[in-house]
Amino acid sequence: MVNYFVGALTTHYMDFKGRARRAEFWYFYLLWVATFVVLGIIAGYVSFVSYIAGLFFIGTIIPVIALSVRRMHDTGHSGWWMFVPLMNIIYTFTAGTSGPNTYGADPKTHTA
Repeated sequence: MVNYFVGALTTHYMDFKGRARRAEFWYFYLLWVATFVVLGIIAGYVSFVSYIAGLFFIGTIIPVIALSVRRMHDTGHSGWWMFVPLMNIIYTFTAGTSGPNTYGADPKTHTA
């Protein structure tokens, strides 16, 4: 779970090509939201932590968008679908296409 989070922030920081599995997307998103919740709770007691939360958001927005685009690619759709709210939600829960598609090899079977 932590590997997905660290991988998205390091090796896949600006990677808008390829595919991302559901597990990669949801584990990253879970830890990303949990980090904001913890920072928000701490910011209630220590005021400067809100600045740290803001910097964390600015630093992680590109990986979040890149991961969302790669998640759309895994379902066989263009990354632009992430801007259509209802379809974005549907596609993030949808299983990826089995085998390679136009966006790359199947991440479940591809070892890179």
